[in-house]
Amino acid sequence: MKSISLNHASALLVLLIPALSEGSALLMKDEKKREITFFTRFIYRGKAMTPKLALDSTREIASLWNESKGSVMYRGREYRAKFVFSYATDAGNRMPDSGSCAENHVMIEAPAARGDRSFYSMSGRFGTFYTSDDLGRSTTTAHEYGHGLGLDHDPYEQLNAGVPGIMFARGTLVKSRYQWNPSAAPGAAGGSIKPHHRRVRAEDLRKLNVDSVGFVGSVGCLGDGVLRMVSMSNPVLPEPVPASVQHLLESSPFSPDLSEEMDSEAHDH
Repeated sequence: MKSISLNHASALLVLLIPALSEGSALLMKDEKKREITFFTRFIYRGKAMTPKLALDSTREIASLWNESKGSVMYRGREYRAKFVFSYATDAGNRMPDSGSCAENHVMIEAPAARGDRSFYSMSGRFGTFYTSDDLGRSTTTAHEYGHGLGLDHDPYEQLNAGVPGIMFARGTLVKSRYQWNPSAAPGAAGGSIKPHHRRVRAEDLRKLNVDSVGFVGSVGCLGDGVLRMVSMSNPVLPEPVPASVQHLLESSPFSPDLSEEMDSEAHDH
């Protein structure tokens, strides 16, 4: 089927299944290439939101979730995993919630009290990033997005683990080289994970519950989604852009014919 070049289209449009407004990504499955691509668009608001914080947060998420070059499992088969992100800022609250599972809404705020930490709804589309969490540099944004994808915290005792996983929570006990203070005893002041060391590992991707996705043709929601079309314009990718992801920006994986077929089937539900 003919593809739509993004050089001639103002946005990449994605179509979702009608259901509840949960989930944090739209998935596109390519059986020929044995790949599954996750699409997410962030809408940033909040009193502390700035264009730079929005860009830095999205760029960190894109970099970390693509760097493992790992795979996900779907019905017993292995698929290479890719992640494509875009973002927009909405300081004036003029952009209504489409309900699409590809559209995530994030508030960027200054902490109201000491100890406030960024959070995200589990398997959901809504979160708050606090500026005190060193946004864009501490892996916090990528960790919170992991909750949106349905991942919970890993166990807190990880003294025998290698590189800390993205879902290691603050306070997790890790090898000394990954602590705030490498000289501190585990559990003492400075003797827990410095979140800047976290990475998305291949084993983290394997925990994503892709089996829960009800694909319509090649497209489906991780979590529940609503029938909506959202823009994937203004994409943010790691720098340099991996060749494995670049082709997704050069042409749309969704043809007009596929969109019409999905629209007809979705309305029959």
